[in-house]
Amino acid sequence: MELRNTFYHGDCLFVLKHDITPESIDLIYLDPPFFTGKIQAGKWKGEWHPEAMEVSFEDSKRFWKEKGISELAPAWMKHIAVKRPDFASYLYYMMERLRACHKVLRKTGSIYLHCDWRASHYLKMVMDEIFGEKNFQNEIIWAYKTQGASKKRFASKHDTIFFYTKSDKWKFNTQYEKSIMMHKYGFKGSDFKIDPETGQQYNIIIARDIWGIPALQSATKEKVGYPTQKPEALLERIIKASSNEGDLVLDPFCGCGTTVITAHKLNRQWIGIDIDTSERKKGELPTAFGVIKNRSGELFAQSRYVSRDLKEVLDLVIIRPLFVRDVAVFTQAFCLVF
Repeated sequence: MELRNTFYHGDCLFVLKHDITPESIDLIYLDPPFFTGKIQAGKWKGEWHPEAMEVSFEDSKRFWKEKGISELAPAWMKHIAVKRPDFASYLYYMMERLRACHKVLRKTGSIYLHCDWRASHYLKMVMDEIFGEKNFQNEIIWAYKTQGASKKRFASKHDTIFFYTKSDKWKFNTQYEKSIMMHKYGFKGSDFKIDPETGQQYNIIIARDIWGIPALQSATKEKVGYPTQKPEALLERIIKASSNEGDLVLDPFCGCGTTVITAHKLNRQWIGIDIDTSERKKGELPTAFGVIKNRSGELFAQSRYVSRDLKEVLDLVIIRPLFVRDVAVFTQAFCLVF
């Protein structure tokens, strides 16, 4: 049985397979590494966790020749691997983890996959393979205004979020949003409101699939300086729409913890996983979990922290005496790793 209200340090593929009970999760949100295509010293590195995603072009070509890969990957992905083995390796990496997500999701559960223009079209094909095209519900466009633009093309200022369900029965709580009105159109006073800060006139409508939720700027109080941090308002809408109080929410790439922090505020149970491989001193938390601890206050202190990283577990044994909690962590990690 999975540990609820728990942070796991390790590869989400391993944790999903060994620690999470099949069909136990009500809602999954994941914002995985984007395929930026950056080449450093002859190797491609992902945006979030470069050590976990590091792969060279030649390594990728050998990977696609390995026995068994051709049997597991769909034909279209193998075709991509002929000319773009590094990109196909990224898609295969995601396919393995999305399959594991499908296994732990309840039959009435929902999953939201956050991606960008570099791989969104291909990841939708992966989602269709795993969750079924009939269970595709929405392509949500999160539009935002941030700095940086080009005079050679339109500025790219949106991310894509694919909303899938596991079956034809799922939870959904209708969400509402402000719709700015340019004119009064003769409506009665009760039909619209005035925003006291902007003076804009608006009414409340059912939320559409284009979300104008502001991105985090440098001056935003919520911003903690963690790369690719997402606003709580974005996660709040997803969690409120596709789960109820007491439900279990999972983020396999939890980063600085916005999903779990928001889920906790909304009285949901949660599980957060991150593979953070950043350099740190012995005894220190991985960077991602250190940020979560600093921004969440008592939440981290009241939750469980389980390591599936063997080096970290061994450091715990070496640097301090084992307490009862540490023994449980070490025993579980050691047995599963080996």
